[in-house]
Amino acid sequence: NWPMRFSVTGLKQLRPGAYYELYLTKDGKPAATCGTFIVHGGTTDVSLNAPYSLKKFSGWVVTRHEPGSRGDGPVLLTT
Repeated sequence: NWPMRFSVTGLKQLRPGAYYELYLTKDGKPAATCGTFIVHGGTTDVSLNAPYSLKKFSGWVVTRHEPGSRGDGPVLLTT
């Protein structure tokens, strides 16, 4: 497991039930989730965990999930 901490600035506060999710990517597509988080405006400090071998992945993306939606959600940030 790879614990991680990061700060998020610039993502909007979502309506109740919506959340953001951090994924590891493979070939530019979300491949493995590292967890979900919400923001409260300004800067939010997030603590998550990557329980995978990081060598198997090529980057990171943040997606947004709305209540009732299915799938990975739209990609908002990427490396």
